Amino acid sequence: MKLRIRDIRPRGWSWRLNTTLIEDETHREHNKIILEYFDLNKSTQTANPILWEAHKAVVRGELISLGSKVKRQRTQIIDSLLLQISSLEKIHKSAQDAEILNQIKSLWSQLKDKLNVKSAKILQALRFKYYSHGDKGIKLMTNLLRSQRNKTFIQTMKSREGHRLTTTPAIAKVILQVLYLALESGDPTKASDQHHIQPLIDDFLRSITLPTLTAEDKAELLKPFTVEEVTKILHTIPTGKCPGPNGFPLA
Repeated sequence: MKLRIRDIRPRGWSWRLNTTLIEDETHREHNKIILEYFDLNKSTQTANPILWEAHKAVVRGELISLGSKVKRQRTQIIDSLLLQISSLEKIHKSAQDAEILNQIKSLWSQLKDKLNVKSAKILQALRFKYYSHGDKGIKLMTNLLRSQRNKTFIQTMKSREGHRLTTTPAIAKVILQVLYLALESGDPTKASDQHHIQPLIDDFLRSITLPTLTAEDKAELLKPFTVEEVTKILHTIPTGKCPGPNGFPLA
């Protein structure tokens, strides 16, 4: 007898930037650690691409640590508020004191504010989910796209020699030949060799005047990014956007 156990892999998890950590004024002091990274590593011989990728890893680690700390503090506050509300409600049942009732209402208001943060995060994750999947699972949309594709798909084509073409590369080659002929003479029915097109393209490119950069513009573009510029861009990141592959909601 053989026993086979199905290989159940753990569900994948991808990190996403919590933009509220950057927007919160109370976390600005903690974010200075991220900005000090380049000051500590600018004298090394490491290549700039590797330095930048390592910086993203440092940013991710610092924000994960900060997010865990904020979540732990919020959980402690919620548990404390629930205990206070439960204790005051027991007292209010026997005393029926108006002052105790006001304290209970105040605690419920504080608890609601803390729970709203969690609800907003769940709502944002739900938006990300629907943005990622879209209408892929809707049969009606799938059928419409399939029918539209069948209408525009070229299944067969006849060449100039009278051969019937059914493969995609052969059909694409014929279409490109027709486009080259149309570009050269304006009439796709005229026969001509494809290698005659390149001199015409070169003459056209030499005849037009393309804008160029001045020496001052080149020097301005080659200047390294400043901390002020990076900080300004980070503060303009919109919230609620779908993040990229590295977890940040910007390229």
